[in-house]
Amino acid sequence: MARFVIHTLLVVTALGYFANTIWNRFRVLQAVRWTNLFDKIPARINALLVYGFGQKKFVIDEQEPGPSWMHFFIFWGFMILAVRVVTAFGQGWLGLQFHLPLLGADMLGGPYLLLKDVMEVIVVCSVSYALVRWLFIHPPRLYGFRPAEDRLAKQTHGEALVILCFIGGIMLTDLLFEAGRFIYMGDDPMEMATRRWTPTASLLSSMLAPAGPGTARMLSEIGWWGHNLIILTFLNLLPISKHFHIVTGLPNVFFRKLEPIGALAKQDLETATVFGTSHIDQFTWKQVLDMYTCTECGRCSSNCPATMTGKPLAPRQFLLNLRDYLYEHQQELVTAKAGKQNGGSANGGADASASGGNGATAAASESPEPFGVNLIGEDSVIHDDVLWSCNVCRACEEACPVMIEYVDKIVDMRRSLVQEEARFPAELTRTFKGMETQSNPWGLGPEKRVAWTEGLDVPLLSEHPEAEYLY
Repeated sequence: MARFVIHTLLVVTALGYFANTIWNRFRVLQAVRWTNLFDKIPARINALLVYGFGQKKFVIDEQEPGPSWMHFFIFWGFMILAVRVVTAFGQGWLGLQFHLPLLGADMLGGPYLLLKDVMEVIVVCSVSYALVRWLFIHPPRLYGFRPAEDRLAKQTHGEALVILCFIGGIMLTDLLFEAGRFIYMGDDPMEMATRRWTPTASLLSSMLAPAGPGTARMLSEIGWWGHNLIILTFLNLLPISKHFHIVTGLPNVFFRKLEPIGALAKQDLETATVFGTSHIDQFTWKQVLDMYTCTECGRCSSNCPATMTGKPLAPRQFLLNLRDYLYEHQQELVTAKAGKQNGGSANGGADASASGGNGATAAASESPEPFGVNLIGEDSVIHDDVLWSCNVCRACEEACPVMIEYVDKIVDMRRSLVQEEARFPAELTRTFKGMETQSNPWGLGPEKRVAWTEGLDVPLLSEHPEAEYLY
């Protein structure tokens, strides 16, 4: 009875706190701009299977295969252990003999127990490898690339160590729970059947056997309670840490951009009153989901030519700066938007038109009073030089395992600078003038457009009017 009551109180408290945190995060998604990404469902499901569950970005990574496979095994270790977690919580209410239908050791549960047992060992090894990287190797990809990520490099990284210890603890406490049961319930037919399928837990049981049934029972209880407590604590750490991607990663892959990679959002030059993005509420809900999903793995920055050549831009730090500002003002944003809706005025862009379908639109919001400070500026969240350092090559997006889209955010913020404030590097003046007067960035007149072909064997449309393709 005591197990039932204490277990119930812990679960209800933890799940209630988790639900409240998730609800607050979800309200932010409601407070920013809407964009419809519920189209092309078959293609989105395919992306989810390939890049989400299949972990394709990690499997094909040739630069750092060790860390990539480490993450692959930790991910699938969690997926496989999910059944065990449900069973463990069910045991708190229905007794320690409880198992899910058809998953007893004498049924389909046998092969599952073997797979779980093996994966727990692999995950513990993967966690150990990760701890060695964090504690002793100190790769810049984890600790930050200077100078662009100087702010990140100066931060403490204790959160990563805590989470890794939690992951290892989840695996080890489950093994301890089973090993203890094998000793003090060794004659039980179900335990004997389970033992045949769990070589690691059986080995641990043999090591603990000299301690006797009483000690084994105590260790098993420690394993069961420890396993469940770590799970509940871990669950509530997710939404307030970089490991929120465990919750948001798969949805972010599902809602990824499906348009051609280089396609930018169209601009409604006739009716829009705001161009680009300069305030936090002018981002779309998918762009905010990107901020939630960043794992801080640094693959974006390590593949960015701007970061690697000492420019002010690092895609990871760019996104983290936006996320930090969002988290700091989350409640104010939600309250402000709720007040506007109740007052019958603009809702901060939730009804603003969304074009292009790629989650980033040119006209950010119809609200005359955007929320918060202008994000762009020397003393603001994002420095101008950070935005103009981007080559728009999308190497960051190619590297990101959770399909975060950086370039559209940067381009929209550039649009705000150019179209709202006429603020841009002097080097672009000639480019813009050429586009305005001659419709090309070089300022070449129509009569000079083919001058470069003189002396070259380049076919012209005037010479081949029936050509199938025009380059």
